[in-house]
Amino acid sequence: MEPIEAALAALESLKPGDKISYTQIAAKHGVGHKTLAQRHQGISTSQATWAENQRALHPHQKQELLQYIECLTRQGLPPTRSMIRNFGSQIAKKELEVH
Repeated sequence: MEPIEAALAALESLKPGDKISYTQIAAKHGVGHKTLAQRHQGISTSQATWAENQRALHPHQKQELLQYIECLTRQGLPPTRSMIRNFGSQIAKKELEVH
């Protein structure tokens, strides 16, 4: 198991109400505390996930996603990361992660 995965598993094993110390868990597993916090909070993903998402959409599907984003933006409704992920997942017909 990769150190970052072990650190994430340690965080997931905490009981509700336990204090989360990213610094302590990161030091124990030899990973950066900022990286650990961002991964745990869903702010960033692994490079492998990012690369997989890059290959998830074909060029015409990427164009469809861009048109969707542009259309919403023109209407004064800039899409959130969640909206982009959901629409991209629909297009790709599989769950995508936004990094």
